Amino acid sequence: MCVSGLALGFIKGWSLALAICAIAPMFMIGMAVFANSIKARITKTMKAYGQSAGFAEQSLQAIRVVVAFGMEKTEIESYNRFLSRVQEQGGKADVTTGCSLGFFLFAIYFAYSYAFFMGGFWVNEGFYNDANDRPYQAGDSISVFFGVLFGLFALSSAGPSFNAVAEGKAAGKLAFDIIDRVPAINQDSRTGIEHKLEGMIRFDSVDFYYPSRPETQVLKQFTHTFEVGKTTAIVGPSGSGKSTVIQLIERFYEPSTGEIFVDDKNLNKIKLRELRQ
Repeated sequence: MCVSGLALGFIKGWSLALAICAIAPMFMIGMAVFANSIKARITKTMKAYGQSAGFAEQSLQAIRVVVAFGMEKTEIESYNRFLSRVQEQGGKADVTTGCSLGFFLFAIYFAYSYAFFMGGFWVNEGFYNDANDRPYQAGDSISVFFGVLFGLFALSSAGPSFNAVAEGKAAGKLAFDIIDRVPAINQDSRTGIEHKLEGMIRFDSVDFYYPSRPETQVLKQFTHTFEVGKTTAIVGPSGSGKSTVIQLIERFYEPSTGEIFVDDKNLNKIKLRELRQ
């Protein structure tokens, strides 16, 4: 429809069609701004929802522990804080999307007024129409007007498709960011020292924040020595850092500050694959 509309406009009167096509850049800009605002909105809300979903999944996986320590209300309040961020991000994105949509509609109605003005101007000035070997008439102006604008509106009617493409690009970017991410901890790294594990583990002033929740401190100046041959129980409510201690020993995460030693050797200096084996 886009090609046929533009072709009809140029056949009926190429000079007027060219004049009306001057509005095309505004159409393109309006569509681009609208599509980019939708993409940005989807990306921000998906990231915010991902954080809340991750927190909910963690709580549900440890639901027995949560109930055992009576932490249901605390977990719900924490989840509501994540949802409030989603609402805040969505509100800001909606304002941007609304402004871009307003600009896009402005471009459409401005095109109407501009095309009618140019058509009337061509007829009043008596510009020659090479297609019909006579000056432009009202019928020529209307034919060119509808042909060109229908061609341009065919592009604007692709808005839902642009929306779908923007959603796909936003989702794809999140997926490819994960695929292309270079992990800070590489278990296949050949650097490090070989070590035969004996079993003494020492935490020295360790602070830790989860990367997905950088505002929540899980461990604060944690210092403790786990002796060889002794059984140590780590107890506490959900989110107090019990499983985090084990994950730090296995080097699934790095401490934010502080150091961890295994048999008086810095954990970061030991070959990771040998440590986990």
